[in-house]
Amino acid sequence: MTGASKMTNLVRWPCKVAAVLAVVVGVLLLLGGGGHLSAVLATRAGQPFDYRFVSLLTTSGILMFPGLVSLLASYWLWHGRVWAYVSCVLSTSALLLYLGLLVYMKAQVPDGETAAGPEVYFFAALVSAYFVVMAGMLVWLQRGRVPEPFAA
Repeated sequence: MTGASKMTNLVRWPCKVAAVLAVVVGVLLLLGGGGHLSAVLATRAGQPFDYRFVSLLTTSGILMFPGLVSLLASYWLWHGRVWAYVSCVLSTSALLLYLGLLVYMKAQVPDGETAAGPEVYFFAALVSAYFVVMAGMLVWLQRGRVPEPFAA
């Protein structure tokens, strides 16, 4: 291995770690969204199609979409493509906002009056950590493109 390829591998290892994390988080989000969807369909079977049912189906989609984006972008995350990190950050930010509202709701409503379970906290922590890693990688990849204001 030449000195240049050793340096490239050394510089790119954070991209590889982020790509593996994207696969793990993507699978967990797809499993969580799929589990939510199957629970909603099993619970609401035979009931009329109303606003609550649509919002519960939407929750499943909101969970699964960033997971799908993460899995589809993982190859390009591995290779350090900036657009892949941007797509993961954007899709995850929407989920993070939604989970933040659910956590706030659980804090405001007395126990037992909301159907949102403790898994909301798990997914909120998981998605928050994932968002920080993806945003940090995006900044790290852009570090060479930012001009220094007072360079001599």
